[in-house]
Amino acid sequence: MPGWGQIFNDNASDGTVAMAMAFILFILPRERPQLLCSSRVGLRKSVPPIVDWPTMQKKFPWSVALLLAGGFALASGATKSGFSVWMGNQLAFLGSLEPWLICFVITIVVCLFTECSSNTATTTLFVPILAQLAQVLQIHPLFLLISPVLAASLAFMLPVATPPNAIAFSYGHLKVLDLVKAGWVLNIIGVLVLTFFINTFGISYFHLNSFPDWAALPSSINSTAMPMNSSNTTTSI
Repeated sequence: MPGWGQIFNDNASDGTVAMAMAFILFILPRERPQLLCSSRVGLRKSVPPIVDWPTMQKKFPWSVALLLAGGFALASGATKSGFSVWMGNQLAFLGSLEPWLICFVITIVVCLFTECSSNTATTTLFVPILAQLAQVLQIHPLFLLISPVLAASLAFMLPVATPPNAIAFSYGHLKVLDLVKAGWVLNIIGVLVLTFFINTFGISYFHLNSFPDWAALPSSINSTAMPMNSSNTTTSI
């Protein structure tokens, strides 16, 4: 649907709308101005805006904004620098394994990585790499992406893994070992459940048995791709 964004070509994005609404909050008055009512000059008072900067500094969740922005910057840097392409090609040796085993190993790696990093940073780092790996190995990208992305939320073993863990740990009633004892069981169950469902219901629902045309490699990357083993077709466990 055409709109005002067409005036600015490609310079307008979702962030433009969000920032425009934020600026409006600093401009609109908090109370209804007396535009049509006459009043003495001495009785006039300044009407503050809906949001002022001191309130913004105090109430705005800057940590969340920096966390999300850092994750997006990390993913953008990995993509534009060519790191995701390079790493995907380096992992091409996994082509000798069965696809379900590749997915299982990657899910475990992501599950362990997210214990030391936020969920957002983990997914934004691994998604470009796994997408490139799927192209190199000629495996459906969703087959290698769904389980690891969900595994990034399996942060149960360390306080730094996710804010809820840190909040529970901050009361002083739990030790790190207590979280590890309970968390590793949940992580194992989660990885096994994800691997089972992606190889059963996931294959039938998302049609993951074949490599889609929309995920085809550009010719410049095809020359570096490792030839796939003829037995490397997505199969269920």
